[in-house]
Amino acid sequence: MGWPGGSWQSTATLAGTITAFYLAALWLTIVIWTNRDIRARTHEIAAHTLATVGILVTGFVGLPLYLILRPRTTLADSEARQLEDAALYAEIGAAPACDACDNAIEPDFLVCPHCANPLRGPCHACKRPLRHGWIACPYCAVAVTHAPRRATASRPTTSAPLDSTVSRLSALASDLGLPNEEPREPRRRP
Repeated sequence: MGWPGGSWQSTATLAGTITAFYLAALWLTIVIWTNRDIRARTHEIAAHTLATVGILVTGFVGLPLYLILRPRTTLADSEARQLEDAALYAEIGAAPACDACDNAIEPDFLVCPHCANPLRGPCHACKRPLRHGWIACPYCAVAVTHAPRRATASRPTTSAPLDSTVSRLSALASDLGLPNEEPREPRRRP
């Protein structure tokens, strides 16, 4: 009984040829993949050349070294992260500010905690706070007869009495129907 492909030497030669073509195709695929991968990770021509030639010369031995030394993120990932950071910074910077003193305020504040500028006025029917510019109360459907008052003066100066700020807050509290406590004497700076 003979060898199925003729002689065992011809079978070994055929298997060796197929294995050599497979390894050559795998090596060429690794070189192409490395070139595409490094181009997706950096704009530096020297890095492109070094990585491609390095894998071309060293083959399978250089691939683990390339995988260790290559940049961690792709250019697309870096750009996406920069866009996310920019959007986050824009969101942080887009916090509402008081018209009178330009200090940051929360969207649900009724008055500015820094200068006591009224930010919202009450609905005359249901006493809920209304945003400036609304022409009707969304809670009770009553038309707003006049726009809520808005302070036009800028930041209070140190020479202005603090009593006016306390009286403005008291007036706003009574407009909103909040219990009006007796104003305490404001602290004076020494």
